[in-house]
Amino acid sequence: MQSVILRSTAPSATVLIRVMVGWVFLSEGIQKFLFPAALGVGRFAKIGIPAPQFSGPFVGIVEVVCGALLIMGLGDPPCFDSAAHRHSGCNCDD
Repeated sequence: MQSVILRSTAPSATVLIRVMVGWVFLSEGIQKFLFPAALGVGRFAKIGIPAPQFSGPFVGIVEVVCGALLIMGLGDPPCFDSAAHRHSGCNCDD
């Protein structure tokens, strides 16, 4: 199973960008829990987001989970692994 997750037909630059974007989401989500007054509930309340006690942790969880999935390559459809698939009429619903 691990080899299926780590195997990719995407160009190296695409994988690097995917990992970097995933890392940003993962780290920002973790920071919402480590520094709630500055980046989580406190910040959400300061900028006027409704129900900051709920939305702050919720956004943090979504960022952590989606960032980790993106790093592992599970957060993107398999059709977008390479430009060849995009132009070959690949159907992501398969």
